[in-house]
Amino acid sequence: MAIKIDIKKTIIPVEFGDLVFEFDLGDKNMKDVEKKAKEMEEKAKKYEDLSDEENEVAETEAQTFIKESFDYLLGDGAFEKIYEQTPNISFLADYFLQLVEGIGNEVSNRTKHTKRHQYLNKK
Repeated sequence: MAIKIDIKKTIIPVEFGDLVFEFDLGDKNMKDVEKKAKEMEEKAKKYEDLSDEENEVAETEAQTFIKESFDYLLGDGAFEKIYEQTPNISFLADYFLQLVEGIGNEVSNRTKHTKRHQYLNKK
């Protein structure tokens, strides 16, 4: 009798309206994302507590930051496709926060009950 082990996919589908993107949970991509997340977090801190004058400059920089972040997580051109559906940077910033939270939840859900996760947490 053969032992059958179901293969888990490392791809998470991500939907924005009619658009569907993929996020890869593979080990290499997750390590790269962790590094990039730290960089993005540092950039995001720049936009806190700005004066009105600084805010105007920051809006352009924030749009660039959000564009880079979407394209990094979902692939080149993702930001432009999403922006075509919702041409409002504030909405896209909210979408980005939802994306990051959703990826975190999905990673947690997919790993918390696995034997590998239990083994690694014992060490």
